[in-house]
Amino acid sequence: MKHFLLPESSNPPGELKLAGKDFHYLVNVLRKKEGDRFIGMDKKGLRYSCAVSALGAHTLTLNVATSPSKNEGEPDTRISLYQCIPKGKKMDLIIRQAVESGVAVVVPVISSRSVPRFKEADRGRKRKRWIRISEEALQQSGAGVPLMIDEVTELTDIHKTPCPGDIKLFFHQEPIAQEPLHRYLSVSSKTIDIVIGPEGGLSDDEVIYLKKAGFEPAYLGSRVLRTETAALSAVASIQIILLENTSWTIQ
Repeated sequence: MKHFLLPESSNPPGELKLAGKDFHYLVNVLRKKEGDRFIGMDKKGLRYSCAVSALGAHTLTLNVATSPSKNEGEPDTRISLYQCIPKGKKMDLIIRQAVESGVAVVVPVISSRSVPRFKEADRGRKRKRWIRISEEALQQSGAGVPLMIDEVTELTDIHKTPCPGDIKLFFHQEPIAQEPLHRYLSVSSKTIDIVIGPEGGLSDDEVIYLKKAGFEPAYLGSRVLRTETAALSAVASIQIILLENTSWTIQ
């Protein structure tokens, strides 16, 4: 179900006056009228009861109620996706799919085989675009987990990230995995970090680096997957295994 992402400047509870794109989204997309009630969510994932108290030609006023609550039914495990930046606009699709599949953090990564080589000024501009795309996807999909887009980083700086996962995996194009994915995920964990390579895959040196940084190799099968397909397949596989963790055991 579609919902509304409260502006970052909002400070609920209380009245909130909206114009521009927020007015357009509520009035022209969600078709809200004066007196309508709906759920609004802030960027921490807290949900509020909202009511349209006044509607003008180009502005509206919301009454945002107290008692925020977390969205029920969302994954307990926090997944961080370290995505090597692909060509063209494929990253836009990956961001949208990450929101829809419940990923908590996306870290855009520049690897040795990444075609885009952003300058420092371009990195900030790209990140702002990806944040906007993630917010649009959040509202459109009704996902209950706001996606954080981290700063663009080099693959060989992944070990410097402040919150490493309890489980750390990189999905490789070759069957070098020592264990099946189920075994990796049989350990109780609240945080999982996964690395997905670019179109050309991860280099041998990058594989060595990731192993030294504590990442284990995982394998999605012999089919050649596009990087945007690999990201979605990896996240979906992890989510399903975790969702059904009470119905399977490791032999």
